[in-house]
This record gives sequence, structure tokens and C-alpha cells, in this order.
Amino acid sequence: MTERERQILALLREDPMLSVAAIARRLKTSAAAVSVHLSALRQQGEILGRGHVLKPEGRVIVVGGANMDFKCQARDAMVLGTSNPGHVSLAVGGVGCNIARNLAKLGVPVALMTVVGQDEFGARILREARAAGIDVSLTLLSTRPTGTYAALLDADGELTAAVSAMEAMDDLTAAHIAAREAAFRQAALVVADCNLGEAALDRLAAICAAAKVRLAIDAVSTPKARRLSRLLRARRPIHLLALNRDEVAALTGRKVRTESDLRAAVQALHRAGIAHVVVGLGPRGVLASSAEPPKTTRVAAAAAPLVDVTGGGDAALAGTVFGLLQGQDLAEAARWGQAAAAMTVSATETVSPALSAEALQAALRKRAGSKRTRR
Repeated sequence: MTERERQILALLREDPMLSVAAIARRLKTSAAAVSVHLSALRQQGEILGRGHVLKPEGRVIVVGGANMDFKCQARDAMVLGTSNPGHVSLAVGGVGCNIARNLAKLGVPVALMTVVGQDEFGARILREARAAGIDVSLTLLSTRPTGTYAALLDADGELTAAVSAMEAMDDLTAAHIAAREAAFRQAALVVADCNLGEAALDRLAAICAAAKVRLAIDAVSTPKARRLSRLLRARRPIHLLALNRDEVAALTGRKVRTESDLRAAVQALHRAGIAHVVVGLGPRGVLASSAEPPKTTRVAAAAAPLVDVTGGGDAALAGTVFGLLQGQDLAEAARWGQAAAAMTVSATETVSPALSAEALQAALRKRAGSKRTRR
């Protein structure tokens, strides 16, 4: 990389929206010369796709679950208590693994710390993660079976019920987290899910706080969200927490029946040390709330045909993290997350094969254009 290319990257990290002409004025050179340098930076992978979407400085480490997903979808309306005709598919999944794969497709350097068994499923997870460009050197091998997750989907792709068997994650202890402290200290951002135990989550949060590394957490489910209670009592700084309405209620101990209830509960989370909160509201999008400066925004879901909801929330968090890495505020980053989720739920795969930084930006431009047309 040349010195001029480094100067251009520095300017774009300060303001990704700078035009070619503006960069040329700042550097006292021609627009043609800047265009040549931008082309070289794209070839080097420092700028992802069209526009000035930059490769993040440093890698993101994702700590969380990886398992094999059994997705069982009924052909017609689901009838509980009996056998339903349909089809069953098997694919790599798990919240942490899905987030890591989405980030990798967006061009983010990413490492995955998880636990897999020494079995066929574990070997497949590691093989597919490596093929996606994910560093799996932090992953632990367990004598327990690789985790599995079975989802029952109705004919419209909506989740009816699910069961997870992820005992292997118990091997990822606070001691194992502490042993990898040096890696966490060098990360651009750490993403964790609540498949980790309470002590492991607390140790990870303490390491990130001491190193001033941003930590994002996915609550995963209502029972697992309660594992964050120790972090809240200790006021561990959490940069971003992603959860749904029921998980907000479980974590705060509040009734969350109305919009006012929800906003009050989110403010309680801010007072406990959480900088940004994104609450999933299903087809109504998300509520995105920041503590400083105080701002709460309803972000609508991006329109998409529903094929399979599996992985939609994981894509939403990955897209939001990607937006934050690009210097966007939370509301705009949440829009990026909703665009990524729309691409996922309209595909049969848990991670959309069409997802990329360029495709995400194209979807955001199309969405913005359609809003202007409606006006």
C-alpha cells in the first residue's frame, strides 16, 4: 500500500461518505488520481464492493454456539400432537457460527471461538467455517457430541417450536476465556452469545472492559438471557445488546406489554451499563436505543418474501455490527441489520448465499429510493 493510499483510507475512516472530489480537494490532487488509488484499494480488499465500505481495522472475534441445524418444515398448517408431512434439512448453524459466517460474507476479518465434538458434525462445522474464510484456531474440541438444534417450521416458514442440545458449550469456561485474553485484547470488536455460561460471559466482559474493546451480545433466548444478570449487577460495559421483547422482560424483571413499558425497560438496561440496545419486534422491525446521546428509533423491517425465519436474527445482528464498524450511528446500523435479515429470511439457507457488502449496500439504496418515490 502506498502512502497516498494510506492517506485516502485515513480520510474515509473519518468520513466514509466523502466523494472522490472531496478527497481530491483534501489531498490537493486530481479526482482522476484519487479514482486510480480507490481502484487499487478495492483490489487489495481494503474497500469492499462499490462505494466506500471499508474493511474494518482488526478482526472481530465471535464467541458462541455452533451446531448442526435440523430444520423440519410442514407442508401445510402445523398440527401439534401428531405427525405432519413435510421435509427435513440439515445444515451448519448456531447463533455464534451464523453471526461469524454473515460477517465473513460482508468482508469482515473474523475468528470464531466455539466448541465442537470430535465427530462428523464437528468436522463439518470446522470445514465449512474455514471455507468461508473464518479463523477457527480459537475453537475447542470436546469429548461431548457437537451441539444440535431442531426447529419446527410451519408452512409459511415461521418458527413453531425448537429444541437445542448444546451441552458441549459447557466446556467453554471462564478459564478458557481467560486463557485467550491476549486475542480478545487485540480485537476490533467482540461478539458473544448467551450460549456461554454466566461465569464465562462475565469473564469475557471484564477482559473487554479492561482492554476498552467493544462487546456486543446476543441474548439468544428467554432462559439464556438471564445469564446476563451478573454482568448487569457488576455494571460491566456492554456496547451493544440484541434481544427481543420477551428477553427484555426476563432480563429486567419488568412487564413489557406496551410501547411505554418497553422503552422504560430499555432505559433500565442503559442505566445498567449497556450503551446500545436493539430489540427485535419480528415483522415490525426493531427498536434501536442509544444511551449517549439519548436516542430511540423504530426501524422498520425491510420488505422480503418469507421463506424461512431461521438465521434472520443472527443476520440482523451481523449487519448491525457491520454498520457500527463502518462508523454508522445505531439507527442507521440497525437499518443495515434489517436489510441483511431480509436477505436471509427470503432464502432457504440459514446464511444467505447472496449476502455481501455490495449486495447489502444495493439493498439499502433500493430501500431509500423506494421511500423517496412513495413521498
